[in-house]
Amino acid sequence: ISSRRLIDEIKKVLSRQKFNIEWNLLAFLKPGLIEIVDVKSEFKAVPDDPDDNIVINAAYDGRADYIVSGDRHLLKMKEFAGIPIVTVARMLDILETPA
Repeated sequence: ISSRRLIDEIKKVLSRQKFNIEWNLLAFLKPGLIEIVDVKSEFKAVPDDPDDNIVINAAYDGRADYIVSGDRHLLKMKEFAGIPIVTVARMLDILETPA
């Protein structure tokens, strides 16, 4: 689940020199491979980094099961509106655990 605004932010962040990732390597984010939601929520749940609110709002409006992030501000929250916020490593553990 994502939003157009969130995809634009991901492009901007990952194009920074410290990541050195070209956008064409991130084709998995193309519309059609992810669900793009129309974000209407305007939660201001992350006072330490207001830019992170776009993640919260997309997850909430998209009824996400999890928020997967490496962002320290989001991870510090642990959950939002019943949506667990986990690292990539934790999500991989969850996916590998038999139901």
